[in-house]
Formats: sequence, C-alpha cells, structure tokens
Amino acid sequence: MSDEITAPLSEEKETQPTLFLTGCVRDLVRAPLVTLLATDSIQEAAQRMSAAQVSAAVIPDAAGQATGIVTDWDLRERVVAAGRSITQPIQTVMSSPIISLAAAEPIYEAVRLMLSHHIHHLLITSEDQPLGLITSNDLMVLHSASFF
Repeated sequence: MSDEITAPLSEEKETQPTLFLTGCVRDLVRAPLVTLLATDSIQEAAQRMSAAQVSAAVIPDAAGQATGIVTDWDLRERVVAAGRSITQPIQTVMSSPIISLAAAEPIYEAVRLMLSHHIHHLLITSEDQPLGLITSNDLMVLHSASFF
C-alpha cells in the first residue's frame, strides 16, 4: 500500500524541477481567466473576482487585446485605502499597460519579468490574445516541489 502512495509522489518530484527549468509558461496557466469591461464598476469587478476565487482580472479592449489588469492589491490600495467610490469604473484603478508573456516562453523568463517589474501576476498570451494569468504563488509552488 505504501508503494501506491509514494510512487506518484516520487514521479511528480522528478518532473517538477525539470518543468521549472525547461517548461513553458502555458503549462502553469490553470485558473479560468476573468475578464472585465473597462466600464464595469469597481464593485462588479470585485464581485466577479470573488465569485471566481481569483486575485486578478484582465480588462481587454474591443479587439480582445488586454489593456489593463486589476488585482487584489489595486482594490486594497487604490480603492479601499484611498476612499474611492465603488461605483466608479474599474478602468480608473486598473494597472496599465499590462506586462505579458507569450505562452511558448520558458518559465524562467516569467520569473525574470515578474522580478524586474515587481509584479505578482503575469498575463500569458497566445497570438496576442489573453490566455490566462500566472502568479508568483504558482511559481513558488512549482519551485518548492523540487525540495520536498
């Protein structure tokens, strides 16, 4: 019985370090991408993010290209701490331009971008269209798998 339990864990342990060094960022995109209209209220944005259990949402333009991102940090710092009305449009507090990376790029490039731009959410794109987000937490979980 212990072999049944430990075999998958040791297999996962062997593949995770390789993925961190050689994998593509598309391999890390898991949660569905939440998108908002720039005209959605701050309250609507927060409600949609909460319902989807995500810490960020992307605001695309009419062509589907991402124009901005709103994160839990934006809501805390730019709305709550600043005393801003939750009826204002989300575009008033979104971060723009958004930092993104093509889905085929290596994971280590995501780490480099996130560190150099001091961000915790990175948009992953496919053919210049939003595919999903990866977070610094995703990278920590992947990296920590190589130590346990």
